[in-house]
Amino acid sequence: MVLLAATLSGTATACTSDRSPAEPEEVDGLVVIRLGADLRFNPSSLTVPAGTTVRWVNDVPMFHTITPDSTAQPGVWTRRVMNARNETFSDTFSQAGETYTYHCEPHLANGMTATVRVQSRPCRSLPHDGARPGGRNKFGPPPVRSQNYNNDESTGEG
Repeated sequence: MVLLAATLSGTATACTSDRSPAEPEEVDGLVVIRLGADLRFNPSSLTVPAGTTVRWVNDVPMFHTITPDSTAQPGVWTRRVMNARNETFSDTFSQAGETYTYHCEPHLANGMTATVRVQSRPCRSLPHDGARPGGRNKFGPPPVRSQNYNNDESTGEG
């Protein structure tokens, strides 16, 4: 699983994904799901904080759909058809606690299915070591843990 930085200022990003070893792709502050010739959504499983916009991109000139399994689900999009290379569709996921499953109609028998889970709070920050380029941690310095070496409670000495 991959953890990424998340904000709710329009640049929220994926928390987890099955995309390995690379992190979920982002373009212009949007999390990207690609539809390709391999007849898969990539990534096929994604967890995002509420308020995240996901953009599907058709990488090939092939007929695909982005069809929700439950059209009655709160916050769900309507079925989309994609035919052209680089054609896109975007949707903002605002319903925290919802899990959206969807599929490509002509490639369902090939297993072209996917899931987006929406969580209520932002994800923890990383890249993997928690540092930003240039060595600065997004959340500032790590907490300082004070230890009193002059007072050992177990021996009563101090």
